[in-house]
Amino acid sequence: MKKYIMVIDEGTTGTRALLFDKDFNIVSQSYEEFTQYTPSEDKVEHDAMEIYDKTIDMCKKAMAQAGAAPEEISGIGITNQRATTVIWDKETGVPLCKAIVWQDNRTADRCAQINDSEWGKKCKQATGWTVAPVYSSLMVEWLMKNNEEVNRELRDGSALFGTIDTWLVWKLTGGKRHTISYSNASVNGALNNLLVNTEEEPLLSAPEFLPELCADKRRNVVGIWTPPLCAEYNTLAHSTDSQKAADQKALQERIYANSLAAIKEASFGTLLVCDPFAYKALQEHGYPKGKMVYYLDVIR
Repeated sequence: MKKYIMVIDEGTTGTRALLFDKDFNIVSQSYEEFTQYTPSEDKVEHDAMEIYDKTIDMCKKAMAQAGAAPEEISGIGITNQRATTVIWDKETGVPLCKAIVWQDNRTADRCAQINDSEWGKKCKQATGWTVAPVYSSLMVEWLMKNNEEVNRELRDGSALFGTIDTWLVWKLTGGKRHTISYSNASVNGALNNLLVNTEEEPLLSAPEFLPELCADKRRNVVGIWTPPLCAEYNTLAHSTDSQKAADQKALQERIYANSLAAIKEASFGTLLVCDPFAYKALQEHGYPKGKMVYYLDVIR
């Protein structure tokens, strides 16, 4: 009998697994921090394999605390730190380098170059976006210019790109699903192709390494989770943490809510708002009734 829902909260500093009953009461939870790597003043990195390993450990601990059997779990959802970039070999499932964290600032000069260009100004006027180091697309560009293995494997189709939700879904479906939620994709710089466009052409021309877009809230399963969690679970949804915190009461047009997560997030429901004083406009898809929900990161 299905009694529980597992939720993985993959933050910037640690991993939490929570087990809920069908009335959404927390039955058990487990948390552990993971390593922060700062090789220089402008760089912040994570070990994606460490994050995966601790995710498995925390899920098992939460289940043990509740005395929950694998067959009693109806599904798993993921909420995650946004924009953190992972590149991995799709045959071995091993990351090719440390993950670049959303806090990383190594692409600041490149952002300034783009924002000062005519294209950058048009982009800001049209979308409300200012190109920023948080964009995964620029992290990928930096890695391709500075890491020969990453550049080679992305271009020859033997490596994949993803944010933390993409990475976990891929690992825990045994490499069967390579997906990214709209909320995560909207932080990458350009939702339609995930890649910053500087001369009216894609920055990169290897779409095969990009994940498939999927709705943040959906009744369809993203994939079937396989061992090492020792059972097959439906993956119900995956989404970013800040946007999920903001949207709980703002899923209709002109209803405003905000979160006080690592980045202050304002949700405007189904109303698209671009504000010159905001950081950027974001979106997610799937609720209500397949409509887009819009957000602003309201402070830098």
